[in-house]
Amino acid sequence: MSHCKRSKLRRSGYTLREVTVAMAIGSTVMMTAVSLLHEAFDWSTAARKRRIADQTFFRLSSDLRRDLHLASDASLGSGDDANVLDCECFSMNVRYQFEDQSVTRTELKDDAIVAREVYRWQNPKRMSSLKWTEQGLLQYGLRAVTPHAPDQVPLWRRIRISPGLRFKHQRGEIKS
Repeated sequence: MSHCKRSKLRRSGYTLREVTVAMAIGSTVMMTAVSLLHEAFDWSTAARKRRIADQTFFRLSSDLRRDLHLASDASLGSGDDANVLDCECFSMNVRYQFEDQSVTRTELKDDAIVAREVYRWQNPKRMSSLKWTEQGLLQYGLRAVTPHAPDQVPLWRRIRISPGLRFKHQRGEIKS
């Protein structure tokens, strides 16, 4: 065999070093891609939970606003029932029971339960006090529970509602 044929035979494959380097680079790229994929799934799950919590809060906000705007009278409980809101709407009473992780809306007619709906959050929330402001608005806030100090807990959502707004418009107390 001539010298030329031997060199062509030797060059026909990859060396062990080339294969090892190629596999190391390929495995690094694969590990990075897999970790990014897992992170994308985690972000997707967090976004879905946030969307569901937002939808729950906006449903609660809509129902609470509607009930309070139509209410001829609204009152907060006291003592142990400090987180209870009672609204008189036409011939029906609506009661809201506020807790940290849920709010229960109960429709009562002649002291019989007509309907009940529970608004619940998956991620922990802390309710700020349910109170009347100086302007006569009902104020309710939810804070996200985080590992921060209690005074640094970020406000997640807030509701401020004026009760009897529709009746005030009808009586001409508020101009359109």
